[in-house]
Amino acid sequence: MRKKESFKKKPEKKIIRKNLQAIEQFIQTQDVETLEFDDKLVRQFVDKILILDEAIEVTFKTGACARIDG
Repeated sequence: MRKKESFKKKPEKKIIRKNLQAIEQFIQTQDVETLEFDDKLVRQFVDKILILDEAIEVTFKTGACARIDG
C-alpha cells in the first residue's frame, strides 16, 4: 500500500510546484501597491476559505493553509 501512496504523491508535487510557479510569475508582474480586492486573483490562488467562530482559515491551491485568529 505504501507504494501506491508514493505514486500518488509524485503527481501532487508536480501540481504544487506548477501552482507555486504560477503564483511567483503572477506576483512578479503585479504592482506592489495593489490594495483593492481582486476576485480573479483570489480565484486563481485560493482553494477555500473557512470562517469559524474565532478564526478564518484560507487554504491555497498549493496546499498551504493560513489561519487568522481573532
